[in-house]
Parts: sequence; structure tokens; C-alpha cells
Amino acid sequence: MRSDTDVIVIGCPTYLISMFEQGAAFVYRRVGESWQFEARLLPSQIGMQAHFGTAVAIDQGLIVVGAPQLFGGGRAFVFAHGAGGWEQVQILGT
Repeated sequence: MRSDTDVIVIGCPTYLISMFEQGAAFVYRRVGESWQFEARLLPSQIGMQAHFGTAVAIDQGLIVVGAPQLFGGGRAFVFAHGAGGWEQVQILGT
């Protein structure tokens, strides 16, 4: 779990999608005294046992979520918050 003032991101690398552990990340925003669910982040590239969400980072409105097992070499997915909510804006890795 990582936080950036009023937003936190929680990785769940064993989250099941289509009966496979693809992984997901969940974003919560502080509203007053409580935290409210804001988004479920999923990668645009899916692979069996990708473990998306093993590592998460958040800083200045960007979230990076790692998928170390995706396609054998791993990938990191960058999300930015825009008018439509959290959107994937880049994929890092080979």
C-alpha cells in the first residue's frame, strides 16, 4: 500500500480475473474522515500469473503498478488521474 496525501493505492497480485491470478490495484480517496473506493486498476495487457499489483507507487497524481511475471520480463503500468478517472497512460518494460 502507498499513499499520496488523500489517495492510497493497494496492490492485490492474487486478484482473480477469468479464474487466473492476474492481479489488480485498488484506489481509495479520503473524503472527510473516511476512505472511499475510487477505482479498480487493471492492466491493458493480461497474462497468466502476471501478479499485477505486486508493487505499487503513487506520487503527484501518478500511480505505477508492477506486474513482475507478465511475459517473463515484467512490466510496470503508469496511470494518471484525468477527467474520466484513472487511466493507463504508459507501459514500462521490455
